[in-house]
Amino acid sequence: MGGKAGDAELAKEIRQMTQDLDHAGVLAACDKAIKANPNLAAAHAARSIALHATGRQEEAAEAIRTAAGLDPADADTLALCANAYYWGSDYEESVRYGKRALEMDPGDENTREVMINALSGSSAAFDEILECCDEGIERNPASMRFRREKARRLADMEMHEDAVACCDEWIRVRGNRAPDRRGRDRATYCDEGIRACMTGPAGTGYSDSPYAIKADSLRSLGRHEEAVKAYDEAIAAGDAGTFVRVNRSDSLLALGRREEALEEAKEAARETPRGAAAHYAMVGPLAGLGRLEEALESADRALELDPSMDGAARSRASLLSRLGRAAEALDAFERAGPGNAEEQLDRACAVADLGRHEEAVELCRAVAERNPGLAAAHHVLAVELVEVGRVDEAAESYRRAIAANPGGAQSRMGLSEALYMLGRHAEALDEARRALKSEPDSY
Repeated sequence: MGGKAGDAELAKEIRQMTQDLDHAGVLAACDKAIKANPNLAAAHAARSIALHATGRQEEAAEAIRTAAGLDPADADTLALCANAYYWGSDYEESVRYGKRALEMDPGDENTREVMINALSGSSAAFDEILECCDEGIERNPASMRFRREKARRLADMEMHEDAVACCDEWIRVRGNRAPDRRGRDRATYCDEGIRACMTGPAGTGYSDSPYAIKADSLRSLGRHEEAVKAYDEAIAAGDAGTFVRVNRSDSLLALGRREEALEEAKEAARETPRGAAAHYAMVGPLAGLGRLEEALESADRALELDPSMDGAARSRASLLSRLGRAAEALDAFERAGPGNAEEQLDRACAVADLGRHEEAVELCRAVAERNPGLAAAHHVLAVELVEVGRVDEAAESYRRAIAANPGGAQSRMGLSEALYMLGRHAEALDEARRALKSEPDSY
């Protein structure tokens, strides 16, 4: 078979080889095809994909330029060009070729998935991405891939209520079928590229599970009991990867279930011993259990595996502060950059430990003003105000800490001590009694 019909048939064959992810085989076949017909755009586009996959980026860029210059017109070659541009991170061109391919073959699920990912990396409006997902669902309601892509994109845009609803519908349609991982791996010929750009924090991996995506959105909404249940369903469905376990540990920690959170994080670390996120997940539970040295070791291990993990760097600085290693803590905070309110308070405590109480007062005041509902900020500010002799202000700050956390016996006892220093002994005794009633075993 020769001419355009023969070229289109050969393009289809080359595209199938590309979908099989046999990059060496693709290169050999493309070189042979180009030798026979240098104007075969499909071969140049497929060759670009294989070159990208094998790290030969400059050659890959030249190959896709050649393919585009040959003005491809058949659906398979256009699809290959869309994929090649996606691999080269030229998302606008990937979208352009993907749209042309879908106009010719609207049911091409592989190209639609490439285009969804390219749209996500381009300047396209989010509505256009959702529309592309919805068109895929409408054309094949039984297909899970576009429900997955829609749920992921909703979660990425922090539209978590919508993501949960999308996952519930996905679960309803899928029924009790487990995800077909082999089918997923072979279905999308840009799969490796998608995994590279969709992977979360170091070591967390990639999940196809509607339960895991649903659980992550529930966790982001602060609905941790529901999130833990959804993570358990993901594990029961066979999706017990590091990604699931790390985030389940985080929800358990938010519920105050520190021992369980630690065991889940340890399991994640056993599964992926070189996964930085798994080691970092152990930091919070260990610190909450008072095992600060072990928490510091976990933070250090996470940073050894991924030096760019800012959260681990800030946690390390906070732990050094809590361990009384003030000078090291301040140096670590300087390198880690500003953190959350609790980490900023740990920095203030390190400053105070070095005897710089006026500076500590200003740092604590800034945190308290930005976080008026954070009892710890008002409490630490009160402690530092006492250190600099401003006891009247300290008493007021203790009162604000109590208002934010009425059950905080430590702040009540601090207020009692401040009132006693001010000579208001009867009020001091009343506050001390309230503190003892709140936590009788603490004093």
